[in-house]
Amino acid sequence: LNNPKIDSYLNDVAERVIKTGEKVSLTGHTDSFGPDDTNYGLGLKRANILKDILIAKGVPEKNIIVKSKGEKSPVAPNDTPANRSKNRRVELKILK
Repeated sequence: LNNPKIDSYLNDVAERVIKTGEKVSLTGHTDSFGPDDTNYGLGLKRANILKDILIAKGVPEKNIIVKSKGEKSPVAPNDTPANRSKNRRVELKILK
């Protein structure tokens, strides 16, 4: 990821999780193009990229949960390129 804002956010998340021992849930999402199984795998791939970044920042692997919803939970209709882009994402939640 080449985004200083996201990198700074992930640094903050890593620092918190290392300090508190909380778990992080990473859920990958896709747009609706392509077969369901391909999109499920792509969602996992996206989430695993963030997992690897957090591990590199010192977060123990056991504190990271990775899953995919593929195309099943869009935040926008898949009717324009801009909306499809919004659906290609990873949601990060800190679990207490």
